[in-house]
Amino acid sequence: MSAGATGYYLDIATNASFTAMLSGYNNLSVRKHVDQSVQGLTAGTPYYYRVRATNATGGASGNSNIIGVTTTPPSPVATGATNVSQTSFTANWNASTGAAGYYLDVATDVNFTAMLSG
Repeated sequence: MSAGATGYYLDIATNASFTAMLSGYNNLSVRKHVDQSVQGLTAGTPYYYRVRATNATGGASGNSNIIGVTTTPPSPVATGATNVSQTSFTANWNASTGAAGYYLDVATDVNFTAMLSG
């Protein structure tokens, strides 16, 4: 907590200039909390936030630095394997909007406790 602060205000936007504020997150009072859960966001989307401290007389500080965060992309959906042979197969999945890449796990058990290397 900042020295002399009795509360904080939080702004969240979809752009760093804060001209596209999220509904309900424009000057949101978070009281004395130094964290705030933010829900109902869109997967794979960049968001920006900043805070201001307020004191007992109602005076507010200037804006903090701006933090940018991008929510994780939606989970891809695995589809059936193709080109199945005795020693190989091709794993397939539907593209996930906003994904920059994918990680593939292959295991010999459904709980993925016996992972294949490589």
